[in-house]
Amino acid sequence: MPEALGANIPEPTVSEKWHPKDAPTAVQVVEMFQMLRCNALRSPAKRLAIMLSAWDKVEEEGLDPEAFLARELPLLDQYLRQSDGGREFRVYGLSAQGGDYEPNLREGEKIDPDLKAKVDASRRIDDALSRIRLLSSIVYGERSPMPLKLRAFLNWVIPRLKARLS
Repeated sequence: MPEALGANIPEPTVSEKWHPKDAPTAVQVVEMFQMLRCNALRSPAKRLAIMLSAWDKVEEEGLDPEAFLARELPLLDQYLRQSDGGREFRVYGLSAQGGDYEPNLREGEKIDPDLKAKVDASRRIDDALSRIRLLSSIVYGERSPMPLKLRAFLNWVIPRLKARLS
């Protein structure tokens, strides 16, 4: 039919060998979550926390983490929201260092003064826990900006990491 309309049909070519690692990120993550829900597991995952790291790089867009996930990874967002019973999930934006320390500048370009002030303020924070920011559309209250179990874990792991790196 296309030939009758005067269309040029390209010759089929042999494609490179495909590997599952070449699949888009959202497809890989959805596949992993499907495996975690498998009945063969003694206790399939019913509660998930999605952590979007380097949140400081997209924070200026004004979206909360759930809205960002819906916009950037719609397949994953739809999979998480499908109502097949009993699954809870939360989406967090995580900034471990509090800002972009080394922005990509072209030769001769200077760093924006506002960004420089943010970077300098982040660098002055010695306590790594104080630098970490965890954002969610769920409000935890003024005194507890992140879930207590996460804070307890970070209180335990960070001194050990510092000791190993020293």
